[in-house]
Amino acid sequence: MRKCFSVILFTFFPVWGWSQVPPSSVPTQTFPFHSSSNGLSNNLNWTNSGENYNFAGRHFHSSAVMNNRLWVIGGIASGKVMSDVLYSIDGLNWNLATATAAFGSRWGQASLVFDAGQGANLWVIGGSDSKNFFNDVWHSSDGVNWSLVTAAAPFTARSRAGAVVFNNKMWVIGGTSQSGFLNDIWCSSDGKTWTQVTPKETFPARYSASLTVHHNLLWLVAGESATGALNDVWSSPDGVNWTIVSANAGFPARASHTAEAYQGLLWVFGGHDIAVPNIFNDAWWSANGSQWTQAVPSSNYSPRWGQSSAVFNGQIWIINGATGPRDNPVDYSDVWNTGNAPSPTPGLTSTNTPTLTATHAIATVTSTATLIPTKTNTPTFTPMNNNPTAIAVSAVSVPLVTSAVIVPHVIHSGKPVKLLLTLVEPAQVQWTISSSSGQQLYQVTVQGQSGLNTLVWQGTNSFNQPVGDGVYSYVIETQVGMAQTTTPGKIFIRN
Repeated sequence: MRKCFSVILFTFFPVWGWSQVPPSSVPTQTFPFHSSSNGLSNNLNWTNSGENYNFAGRHFHSSAVMNNRLWVIGGIASGKVMSDVLYSIDGLNWNLATATAAFGSRWGQASLVFDAGQGANLWVIGGSDSKNFFNDVWHSSDGVNWSLVTAAAPFTARSRAGAVVFNNKMWVIGGTSQSGFLNDIWCSSDGKTWTQVTPKETFPARYSASLTVHHNLLWLVAGESATGALNDVWSSPDGVNWTIVSANAGFPARASHTAEAYQGLLWVFGGHDIAVPNIFNDAWWSANGSQWTQAVPSSNYSPRWGQSSAVFNGQIWIINGATGPRDNPVDYSDVWNTGNAPSPTPGLTSTNTPTLTATHAIATVTSTATLIPTKTNTPTFTPMNNNPTAIAVSAVSVPLVTSAVIVPHVIHSGKPVKLLLTLVEPAQVQWTISSSSGQQLYQVTVQGQSGLNTLVWQGTNSFNQPVGDGVYSYVIETQVGMAQTTTPGKIFIRN
C-alpha cells in the first residue's frame, strides 16, 4: 500500500431511564483573572432559535458550510431514512434543495466541502440505508444535482466514519462496517482515487468519533469501540504519525458527539455513553487537546446524541439529534447556536475560560489574526506533540506557557484581537504590541492564573485610533518571582 503523505464531546430523563506598569502615553488595561467557585466559567449561553424548520427532526444526518449556506443532508427522521438536502443562509429559515437526492436514502454518511479542481462542492461519502453499508462517493455544486464520482471506493463500505478536509485532501478514518469497527485511514485529492495510509502507531478501532483540524493537525476525539465509549484524544501532523495526546481526557467517555475547532480552541459537544447510560448536553474546551475544561452554561441545549454541528457565520451551531435509547430514539427538530465572545471592558473582571454569549443576530466573521510563534533562547522551549503553538519550558522554576494563540486568524483594522494564553502556574503577564517601526501601541499587565487566560487588544494605537494594515509585533512577558520568560510573535492585519 502506498502511503499518502501531507505536510505539515445527563440530564436525567426518567421516562427513558437514562442518567448526565507602562509609559503614560500607552493605554493600559488590567484585568484580574478569576474563575467561579467551581473553577468553571458560567458564561456559555445557548440560544434555541425555535423548532420545526420546514424539515423533520432527525439524527445521524450530516452538515456542512458552503457558499455562505449551512447544509443538512439525510439522516434518520422518526425511523425513516432520508434522502433530502436542505440549506439555510441564516440557520433559522430553511429551504429544500431536493427531497430525493441522487445518492438515495442514507444516514451516518460523511459530508465535506472540498475543491477537487472544479470549485467548491458538497461531498457525500459512504453511509448506510439500514440494510446496506456504502462506499460510494458523490459530489454537488448546488446541493440539487449530484454526480457519482465512484460507486465503489477501495475502502470498506462503512457508516459513522470520521471525515475532514486536511492539506488539500479529503480524509476518511474509521467507522463501522458489516464486519465490525474500523481504524483504517484513507485520503484522496479527487474523490475517485483513494490511498490507504499506514500509520506508525494505531489507535483503537472506533465509530461515531469526531475528526477535526486544529493548529494544522488532525484530531481524533473519543467514539465507540469494542470495549465501550472512549474519551481519548489523538493528533497527527500528516495522517501517518499519530500521538495519543490524552488517553483519558477530562470529559466523560462518549460517542455520537461532535467536535469543532473554534476561536483557537478544540470544543466537544453532547453525545452519549450507551453502557452507563448517559446522554450529554455539555461543552468542553481545550487549547492543546490534553487539558480539558467544562464550560458551564447559564442556558443550555437539550441532551442529545447523533446531532450535527458546524461553525457558521461566526457561531457554533448544533442541529437536531436524538434523545432516549438508541433502539427507541426521539428526534429533535431544534437548532441551537451561540455567538462570539464579547471584548472585556477596562476595569471589569475577565473570566479564566472562554466567554461565549448567544445572540439571535447572525454575526459574520470579518476578523482574526495569525500567530507566528517565536521561541526564546532562555530557557529552552521544546515543541510538544508536533504542535508549533504548544511549548514546554525546560526549567521547572519558570512558568510554563503551554499555548499562546492569537484569534481570530484574519483581522480587519480596528477589530479586537485576542491572545489566548495558557499557563501551567499563576504568573504576572505583560503583553506589549508595537508597530513595524518599533513604536509601542499598547500594553496590558495582568495577573494570570493557571489555565487559559484571555487578553484583548482593541486594534487601536495610543491615540485610540484604529491601526492600519500591516504586520505588528508583540512580546509576552511572564514572571514569577525573579524568573521571567519572553515570548515574541506577530499579528497580521488586513482589510
